[in-house]
Amino acid sequence: MGVNLSGRSWFVSMEYRMMKIAQNLRGWMGYYGISEYYRPIPEIDSWLRRRMRMCYWKQWRYVRTRIRNLLQMGTHRNVALPMSFSRKVTWMCARTLATQTGMTIQWLKDQGLLSVKELWVNFIPQLRSGNLSETRSTDPHAACCGGWCRARP
Repeated sequence: MGVNLSGRSWFVSMEYRMMKIAQNLRGWMGYYGISEYYRPIPEIDSWLRRRMRMCYWKQWRYVRTRIRNLLQMGTHRNVALPMSFSRKVTWMCARTLATQTGMTIQWLKDQGLLSVKELWVNFIPQLRSGNLSETRSTDPHAACCGGWCRARP
């Protein structure tokens, strides 16, 4: 059974969570990065950032903690106070002005969150130039079944 890496009830440190997400993103990119279809990449990136903001919001359980952290991150007091007292669900709070001005893209990057867009942009040129760590087989059957169909009598 897999663990939801961005689950609200998975009580681990954010450093550990970011490390596990980075591992999964790199593996995901190795598997799905072959596709040159870019359209869903920014949406996935945006969803992941929102999900991480939600995890931080959930971790800052108390109003005073939310206010203190948002103010330290540079969120204006008139925005941070009402949002910290909000009774909205964490997913909705993660998409507000207060959380997005405090937990910026750069701040999330500094915390260790990888950008799917950056991974994809860096992966495609490597794929085209053939500089990937794995060697590609010249056998045309290796692509479909790993050469298994040739081994059958």
